[in-house]
Amino acid sequence: MRASLFAGLLLLAPFVHAAEITPPASSYGFDWLKPNSTRCAVLQPKLSSRFKSCQREENPFGLTMKAWVCRVNDRSEYFFFATWAQCQEAFETMQANAP
Repeated sequence: MRASLFAGLLLLAPFVHAAEITPPASSYGFDWLKPNSTRCAVLQPKLSSRFKSCQREENPFGLTMKAWVCRVNDRSEYFFFATWAQCQEAFETMQANAP
């Protein structure tokens, strides 16, 4: 009995971990790989269902804040922030440092 319970918990571990790093629905973000067509917007469920992976980021774009970085594919990757103001600050910093 214990072995099957332990095996079941091991199977659930990847799902629990993935939930921990997914940005909250109230997050604001932008696709930094599309700097000419993106803007800060609230996270929509349709978009979050397309994420291949997400991770936490410390000091994105050199700013003192935290973010979530979520990859959709090789040409689409989003940065998400807790507030619209943080998103806008990071967006403007990204644009100011673009080549």
